[in-house]
Amino acid sequence: MPGIEQTCSASIEDLTAQLASELRPRLGVLDALFAPTLIVVPNATIQTYLQQELSRLLGVTPNLEFQLIRSFLRDRLPDTGEWAPENRRIIGLEELHHILVALLLDTDEPWLRALPQLHDYLTAVADPTARQRRAFQLAGELSRLFMEYSFSRYETIITRWRKLGADGPRHLDGVERWQQALWWKIFGSPVQNLPKLLTLPDAFHEVSPADLRVPGAFHLFGFAYLARHFVEAIDLISRRSRVHLYTLRPTTDDPDETRLLDLWATASRDHTRQWQQLETPPTNAPLSTRHDHDTFLPRELHLLNAASIPREVESIAEEIWTVLHHHDTRGEPAPTVAVLIAGADQHAYQAHIEAVFSRTPTWTSPTWASPRTRWPWPPSSPSPAPARPTPPWRISSSPSLMIPRRAPRSAAPSSHSA
Repeated sequence: MPGIEQTCSASIEDLTAQLASELRPRLGVLDALFAPTLIVVPNATIQTYLQQELSRLLGVTPNLEFQLIRSFLRDRLPDTGEWAPENRRIIGLEELHHILVALLLDTDEPWLRALPQLHDYLTAVADPTARQRRAFQLAGELSRLFMEYSFSRYETIITRWRKLGADGPRHLDGVERWQQALWWKIFGSPVQNLPKLLTLPDAFHEVSPADLRVPGAFHLFGFAYLARHFVEAIDLISRRSRVHLYTLRPTTDDPDETRLLDLWATASRDHTRQWQQLETPPTNAPLSTRHDHDTFLPRELHLLNAASIPREVESIAEEIWTVLHHHDTRGEPAPTVAVLIAGADQHAYQAHIEAVFSRTPTWTSPTWASPRTRWPWPPSSPSPAPARPTPPWRISSSPSLMIPRRAPRSAAPSSHSA
């Protein structure tokens, strides 16, 4: 039966157990060997987790096919007739970036000269290399902005830009004036003998729901938040397909934590509201099993200013080491510490993280030196240098996660995040 069935929980273990209970009947169906179950996940980490957990819960992974959300939606679009590749082409972030670079480098074009604010910025430097660098950096920012407009602000920005068309610069001011002109140059003005360029949201706004290639059923797992476009696209698909939605949503039964949850769960509430505003809202499916778990809520939040990445990593290391030393001197269990890095430049931190954390000494007793002690031991020190300690960190394959190597002294370690 077409429609959306939603299961919500603050625990990914609960959601996984629910998914396993949905998949268990397939283990005894012979036809399941030839019809894979489609599971849409937010990233490869969730995919790996599901593969391992479902194998543990079911004893086998029952013919599963995993896809990321964008590739899943792209595969639902038709590929014949007016949607053939030679007529329409769906472009992503990298392709949009390359197109913008090519347009911004050609500063002699009349349409670019008609935008003095943009043209003056690109030609303000005489060095050709500097001009290319400006064009490349500006194209990178604009490509991300244009994609964000498409996925989250389609009605308020893209629809209005499309209605203004080539006359947009006459009706707009400031930054929006040249942004709209540049956007129209790519997506609005067709070029003879070339396919029409579309973003994924453009395609779903133009396609007829009857032309979509939809599966009989699929599972959408582990999304705490989805852009508005994704919700609307899945709503279109659900009119002819059965969608099982497994959503991470913070919840708590502790009244003392309600206020903190209200402050930190705004995005989750907005996400839930998007689903409930659909013409046919999802039906709620109760959890078949529920694990005992603690809702992660930050008890304190500290903001640290840093002038550079090395100094930022050093500041975080000092804060973490202060926490570890505090627990060690009081004879408390060693805490579990996680370092999470947001943004697309995680690899820029990896070398600095390894360098800083490898030289942070480990305490063997409360009488050890200050938490800000650094190796190597100062040559001018009158006392002999102690043996170089083993860093208390295991650096994972991901540069964004540091796991304490020292085992906790009890089965219930405290948690801190930085």
